[in-house]
Amino acid sequence: MTELIDVKLKKKTKEELKGEPCTAPSLNDQEKWPYGLKLTFEKDQIDKMASLKGLNFGDKVLIQAEASVIEVSISERQGGDEHHTVGIQIEKISVELAKPKKPENMTMKEFRAMREKKE
Repeated sequence: MTELIDVKLKKKTKEELKGEPCTAPSLNDQEKWPYGLKLTFEKDQIDKMASLKGLNFGDKVLIQAEASVIEVSISERQGGDEHHTVGIQIEKISVELAKPKKPENMTMKEFRAMREKKE
């Protein structure tokens, strides 16, 4: 397995937020991860991937995907800052629980589903 890289945004100070046109109302309301890193699956995808149906809030998952680079852009901004973006379109994906839950941490419904898979 390849190394996992933390892509959490660096928390900005009050001084750094002052110069931005659209700032968060407070330091605590800042986004933790960049826009575009969130995956949202709709009913059509959930129906195709049974592993998504049993997930609960807070579960950790492993994702493996096949994707194509659809955009590469490098430009210079006023002040000399370089802006570099890479657009990737996910085309195929699998999602599974990172660590199977222990039976004592499962709901009755999850426990029954686990038992049915083993039989």
